[in-house]
Amino acid sequence: MNTNMIWLYACIRNYEGKLIRYTFDPTSCVLNKKGTEDILRDVACITIDDGVLYTSSLDSGRNNLFSSYSIQSDGTLRLINRESAFGFDATHISVNHEKKVFIASDFLANSLLLYNIREDGGIGRCLQIQQFNDTGTNIGPRQDSPHPHGTIVVADGDYMVTADLGCDKLRLFDGNIPSKSLFELNLSPGAGPRHLVAHPTLDYIYVVSEISSEVFSCYLDRNRNFLVLKQILNNLKYSEKDESIGGDIAISPDGKWLTVSNRGENTIVVYQVDHHGLLKFHSTVKTDGWARVLRFDSTSKFLFAALEEFLDVGAYKIPKERCSSVGGIQIFYLDETHQYFKDTGVREKIPQTYAFAIFEGRQ
Repeated sequence: MNTNMIWLYACIRNYEGKLIRYTFDPTSCVLNKKGTEDILRDVACITIDDGVLYTSSLDSGRNNLFSSYSIQSDGTLRLINRESAFGFDATHISVNHEKKVFIASDFLANSLLLYNIREDGGIGRCLQIQQFNDTGTNIGPRQDSPHPHGTIVVADGDYMVTADLGCDKLRLFDGNIPSKSLFELNLSPGAGPRHLVAHPTLDYIYVVSEISSEVFSCYLDRNRNFLVLKQILNNLKYSEKDESIGGDIAISPDGKWLTVSNRGENTIVVYQVDHHGLLKFHSTVKTDGWARVLRFDSTSKFLFAALEEFLDVGAYKIPKERCSSVGGIQIFYLDETHQYFKDTGVREKIPQTYAFAIFEGRQ
């Protein structure tokens, strides 16, 4: 595998499904389609860890199906194994690399599912099903019950943090004993926390809310095992709250930039992160549609936005003119002279694209 190339994987979410492979050359800023693999169906999300690509999809009974694939030297995938699981449609998957644990957040089943990871990278036995029985806040759409939308691993695997959209809270767990809940941080009523990221060197966690389109900065106090809310910032710059919903959040590997996407307003908001971990608004860049996934490359110089083709957000009443989105990939770069992210002009239209990941060689 050419270590200078960045591999991009985009999944089509439909009954047949397929995965499309691309390479991106950061030197020439050229994106090339390399091939497709008709091996996936109804894919909700993908993630990559240690040269293994993991997917969350549905089996023939419309239950969770988790798969693992080894990434080959030419970027193609080799199936390791598949595991049918409890639940209906995990919206987010992640890996505790240090503890060798696969984590799935099942929005509809109100649950976290944890599996051990085998020596070959495959998904092993189920370790735990953590089901939440709280009452939803019932303030905004999709808040009728607990709805874990995303989980991240922080502090070398010692903690897990889950964003619960239905209960407007963050749940902090012991990474060594995942069943051990350490703390719950309540966020703004009706916010609907969606996705979250951890600062690469500081004890800070950042959360994007789906309903209120806000970003929350939280300090992780390791001595007392709890989270402290430090900042709440409005992400919307050109629209009202009911005209857009939060999408994804990504932090650059150098810890200097935090980006958050708005679906409807069709923007990416860029924040500067100071040496304490606090955020300051920097700028916005326009997207061609609904940016569902944001990913930085390892140099922090390129930002990849995966655009979803508008499917149906059901409970949200977003104006029709803001619901037009062509699925695909849009790539931005950091102008280091002026310290602004700019559009590279690179586009790839992919109808019904939904899940996305990048890979830069063995990690």
